[in-house]
Amino acid sequence: ALNPYSMVGNYLSAYAWGSLGDHERSLAANERALALLPGNASAYYNIGVNYKELGRLEDARKSLQRAIDLMPTAMRHHAAMAEVLLQMGRYKEALPYAEEAVRLDPRNVDAYLLVADVQSRLGNLTAAAAEMAQALRLAPTSISTLSQLASIYFRLGNYPAAADACYGWLKADSNAVPAYLLLGASLYNQRKYMPASAALQKVVELQ
Repeated sequence: ALNPYSMVGNYLSAYAWGSLGDHERSLAANERALALLPGNASAYYNIGVNYKELGRLEDARKSLQRAIDLMPTAMRHHAAMAEVLLQMGRYKEALPYAEEAVRLDPRNVDAYLLVADVQSRLGNLTAAAAEMAQALRLAPTSISTLSQLASIYFRLGNYPAAADACYGWLKADSNAVPAYLLLGASLYNQRKYMPASAALQKVVELQ
């Protein structure tokens, strides 16, 4: 308020409003920051995120594309673009952005999961499983990754791999009812009826 021409002040204000979930105010502050420093890639990225959260997906896509043009080496720019295109149902267009995010930051678990999400929506379940397996190597106790991997292996009919993922899931969360359900189904499909029964009995005990 004392210095409305402070780019940093507007930038930090936008970040604060965004963290509070008020993306209308965050967008306004980001737009002021951009007006004070045109050509700032981070401001375009932040505006793209605001638009995404507000459901203005085409505006988000345009702003994120501008951020990528200005700073093509930022992983988060490509990841955000992939997420927006996913929401728009443009899965084939999302894939190269997600893959570029992995290339730019090959230690980022979320980037692999993003590629897996795109591949899954494209119906490429084997490719999706491979990306999730890579994410699991980086974060072997990630419940989110283990649960998604177990589900995809089950859909592929790879019941032994699905069961292994479920066992890993249960090591991380011993009371996970969905893990016991999927484990029971995976074992049943392998005709391992006694351990399948034990897994499903655990579901009954928990619920």
